Amino acid sequence: MHKTSIILSVLGLMAALGCELAIAPMAQAQPANPYHLKPSGQPMVIRSFLKDGPARSINVGFPEGIHLSFDAQVPRVALAWTGDFLDIGPDRGYGNANDRGGRPAVILGSPVSVGDLGFPFSHSGKEPSHIEFLGYRIHPTVTFYYKFDGAISVEHTVSPASPGQGLTYHFKISGATDALSFRLNAAQVNYHSDKGQQRGSHLLLSSDEARDFSIHVFPRKN
Repeated sequence: MHKTSIILSVLGLMAALGCELAIAPMAQAQPANPYHLKPSGQPMVIRSFLKDGPARSINVGFPEGIHLSFDAQVPRVALAWTGDFLDIGPDRGYGNANDRGGRPAVILGSPVSVGDLGFPFSHSGKEPSHIEFLGYRIHPTVTFYYKFDGAISVEHTVSPASPGQGLTYHFKISGATDALSFRLNAAQVNYHSDKGQQRGSHLLLSSDEARDFSIHVFPRKN
């Protein structure tokens, strides 16, 4: 295929997938397979069904070599992996007229635990009665927006904690009138925070501490 046609095909593919702006499109595709996406320079966001992932996956690839799938239905980082990013060929049909696509995309790296226990926050010792995902933006990393119990708003920024391993979550929370708890599976991950008190799988925060805090999450070594 002529080089110009390949470029146009890849650009059209990324537009159809809803890749965010703030991307250098041609830096994202490995030459051997344009359906194998590789972030370069800035985070890459792909909204696509993901094999073994959440039903409403927002998949984020970082140039540092760690990637994640965020669940837009029950807002949280649901899973992560290291190495290469994503094969979107099953979804896009590999450009084959006999392959209609529509199947889940496939991660290309090795899964790592994020200690997922479902929606991570509780307020005043109670599980939230209502959770709403509001959207996300890239500037310069990825921030997700959601709220729960009607009045508690969350800005959840995700970035690599270090190249190839671990994630950092930075939270800004408004509207909390009492203590908050953030939970993850401490049997699967090591974590530490700049605010609050760690008690096993729970990080306990006052409403003041919850206004601005960070958590660093690393998979436990076997």
